[in-house]
Amino acid sequence: VALNKNAACIIIAHNHPSNDPAPSNEDINVTKKISTLGKAMNIPLLDHLVITDSGYVSMKQLNVFTSFESNEKKGGDNNEKKQLH
Repeated sequence: VALNKNAACIIIAHNHPSNDPAPSNEDINVTKKISTLGKAMNIPLLDHLVITDSGYVSMKQLNVFTSFESNEKKGGDNNEKKQLH
């Protein structure tokens, strides 16, 4: 959709019905894939939000992006789960 609509950037969000806002490994992997595709299309992924009844978590604020972006520069793959503080 972002490419078809000539979007300048992407922000994605989804809910966790469990009410645990911690990003899962799959959430982090999807974020990494969308970020990589966005970069290839010159449409940066700005954030991925996990929404619950009690609030939300920003993967950008949790430094999830920094974690896998710095790991990409090293040529590795980072699948570790980020913990909330």
